[in-house]
Amino acid sequence: MAQRHKPAQPERKTGARTAPPVHPGQVIKDALEALSVTVNHAANEIGWTRAGLGLLCNGERGVTPESALRLAAYLGNGEAGAELFMAMQAEYDLYHERKRLSAQLAKIKPAPRPRG
Repeated sequence: MAQRHKPAQPERKTGARTAPPVHPGQVIKDALEALSVTVNHAANEIGWTRAGLGLLCNGERGVTPESALRLAAYLGNGEAGAELFMAMQAEYDLYHERKRLSAQLAKIKPAPRPRG
């Protein structure tokens, strides 16, 4: 009998990223464009202003739990979509804060560990 091989899994790197992550607003903007939905129409459907959703789609505003839930419901992604948007925002924020604070973080000494 032929041996079955699992498809190769992409290697998951740990630690700091080298390339900046995509802002979740860009993914949302791309999803709206793929559906041929304008930012204005989507904003009306989720109870937002066009300006507010435009800021998010342009990466000038972050995804909040409320916006993640509203957009995931509108895009048909449900809870998984909301969690993805929040995870993307956290990754984006951590990357930029890590860069901003790198010199200060390098000066922090780790707490002593108990001897065992």
